[in-house]
Amino acid sequence: MKYTLITIAVLITNIANAEIKLSWEAKDPKNVEWTRITTKAIEKNLSALDKAEDTEFFCSGYKTMEQDQKVWFWSELISSIAFYESGWSPASELTEASLGTDTVTGMIVVSQGLLQLSYGDTKWAKWCNFDWELDKNDTENPTILRPKNNLECGIGILSNQINKWGRITLQKHAYWSVLKWKHKYNKLDGISRMIKQRIPACREKIKVVLKN
Repeated sequence: MKYTLITIAVLITNIANAEIKLSWEAKDPKNVEWTRITTKAIEKNLSALDKAEDTEFFCSGYKTMEQDQKVWFWSELISSIAFYESGWSPASELTEASLGTDTVTGMIVVSQGLLQLSYGDTKWAKWCNFDWELDKNDTENPTILRPKNNLECGIGILSNQINKWGRITLQKHAYWSVLKWKHKYNKLDGISRMIKQRIPACREKIKVVLKN
């Protein structure tokens, strides 16, 4: 009986995760693979992500959610960030002259992939699986542009930010400008709308005041 219950519990978890559909799948159903990668990485980092104090700005019902719903929320947050960062294009690249020289490549920083990350991130984000020595000779399938590497790295970066600062949105210390609430490129309202469109439990209207 004990093993039967465990099997049922595992089955329910798998069904719940299988039902999660993220916004990028509307662009291309094949992006379901990105969803699988994202939900798995979110589950791994959920205990850290769950510490965020400002989830209600994006999802009013977050605090009463079950674990599978929280995974859905965080996964949709990542999908929404990726929309504003790269337009859901894994090959997206942006030269960031204002950021100076990349400490790994020795060239001007280039933000790349779904979440617009750079090789220099590997200096402090040790979990990021980017290999410049391999990639500088491989323009066909560089490690930084591979969705699995890019998404797992970015989710780890968000988790690290929340561990350190306790928030998704920050005025200065967020990795992505779209999450900086006084930055000219912030997309907080757009991200919030995307999440609410996908997740019914996030739609209840409450007043949330952002603060640093």
